Amino acid sequence: MQSKKQRAQAKIQAWQGRLTCPLCHEALNPDLQCSNRHQFNLAKQGYINLAPNHQEKHYTADLFQARQVVMGENQLYGQALSQAYQSIAAQLPQSPIFLADLGTGEGSHLLDFLTQFGDKEVHGLGLDLAKAGIQSAAKQSSQALWAVADLAQIPLADKTLDLALTILSPSNYQEVKRVLKAGAPFIKIIPGPSYLIELRRLVLDQEDVAQDPSQSRQRFQDSFPEMESFHYHDQVAMTPDLMAELIQMTPLMWHASDQERQAALELTEMTIDLEILIGYKA
Repeated sequence: MQSKKQRAQAKIQAWQGRLTCPLCHEALNPDLQCSNRHQFNLAKQGYINLAPNHQEKHYTADLFQARQVVMGENQLYGQALSQAYQSIAAQLPQSPIFLADLGTGEGSHLLDFLTQFGDKEVHGLGLDLAKAGIQSAAKQSSQALWAVADLAQIPLADKTLDLALTILSPSNYQEVKRVLKAGAPFIKIIPGPSYLIELRRLVLDQEDVAQDPSQSRQRFQDSFPEMESFHYHDQVAMTPDLMAELIQMTPLMWHASDQERQAALELTEMTIDLEILIGYKA
């Protein structure tokens, strides 16, 4: 049986010619070294660290463990990713397909998305600057290649990806366009007006409870004029245990008082309100 590191090495081979050095942007060879002799590490846990000097303070192992429970095991976003896939399936090449989840966290969304492709040959790459998230992703699955990386300078060659995905995470649109092939889709999921509104009512001032996604949508359209969008809305039943995990994972509750946390634990349902934006590289 192959180790996680050996399985990751095979995936690095599949991405040969696509991965680049974050320091000089030259291609990385299968040993993760560039022509300028910058060398990077493949950890025994099966992930690459392309940002070895970054220290992440806010996103902890406990947060990503909670995210895995909420997003992976309990599928809080339900059929949102399936709907997104159905919208772009006809535009994808037959195979192989190279896709990256930019801001993958602990990888639950990417792993869910990869199940949509059936028997197609798909090479998934999960990138995030939070090392704890990438460690958690590598621990739970070797189905994708995982890398700690700065998304302001995506460590991929130009015109590398058949598809990019970002879920509730910031994007550098110029970088995303650089790494997409011509005509390739970019799926960006942002919060809708009522996303987690039950929690927002507990911890925010009244004028801040409802979110307005119009500016985010406009910024996306400015970068991807050829785009489409649709709305995903669901009411999800919540148990006290699942609420505790959601409280642990969401930045919305980082500064909540004990009283607000207790009130949140008593909630029995949660609104999932998402805007799914799909843009195509010109």
